[in-house]
Amino acid sequence: PDDFDHKVAQGTAAREHFEKTAEVLKVPAAALEGDAAMTLPSTYDYYATQRAGVSNYKNEFAVKSREHFLNFDVQSAAKKITIPVRMVHSENALSPTFARTFFKALPGKIDIYWIEGENQTAFYDHPQLVQSAADLLAEHFHHFL
Repeated sequence: PDDFDHKVAQGTAAREHFEKTAEVLKVPAAALEGDAAMTLPSTYDYYATQRAGVSNYKNEFAVKSREHFLNFDVQSAAKKITIPVRMVHSENALSPTFARTFFKALPGKIDIYWIEGENQTAFYDHPQLVQSAADLLAEHFHHFL
């Protein structure tokens, strides 16, 4: 996003604040307005409305984690993976373009399956989607393990 560098700087400042005061600065993990880690309606629906169903969950995100999380480059890891890989993704899940880029960089035995799903969080708790992905992965593990 346009404010990427600002968000990373916020993370650095929040870490420095924590080191001086032991106070963890937080924003909502999911919200529809303001500063939050996740701002999509689907992530808000899942995390902020208790659809996640975890009784001790707090809708909080430690700002200091932005310093490292936002700069993490998963793409560079693809070429280092030497075991067979099966990816399961959806056009409506987060970052299908990044998934394709990662997949194309993988060496060795690889395959990818695209499943129709409403959004990212649908794969967390919609029984048919979870079952489809789990079946594909079980088949892969059965073959290679």
